[in-house]
Amino acid sequence: MKNLNDKRLAYLPIDESIESPANKEFYPDLVEAEAERGIFKSMCTIAYMYAKGLGVKQDYEKAFKWFLEAAESGQANAQYNLGVMYINGDVKNKTDYKKACRWLRKAAEQDFEQAKQLLDRINTAE
Repeated sequence: MKNLNDKRLAYLPIDESIESPANKEFYPDLVEAEAERGIFKSMCTIAYMYAKGLGVKQDYEKAFKWFLEAAESGQANAQYNLGVMYINGDVKNKTDYKKACRWLRKAAEQDFEQAKQLLDRINTAE
């Protein structure tokens, strides 16, 4: 299967303020410290920052680590973004639709609308 029209899918931030230029200098350290203390919103936020290279060097391994930890705790945003990582091939440089769909279904079961839409796109592309 092609990568859904051969375009990279976008990650979704859990908080739109993350894109603010004012946050780029101090924000990553604060957010990562909160993530390490188990705050799920911070896990999703620092994962997004690593995935996009916002205020930190882009690092898909670190993004995956934080998205996975939050996703395993039931965070729909993180589950969706893990699905995107697997579709984009950002996990070990390998596309894996089976794993992507597994995480997208978990997010969709929580009524995460973007996950439902992406699953529909995947099903119609097959």
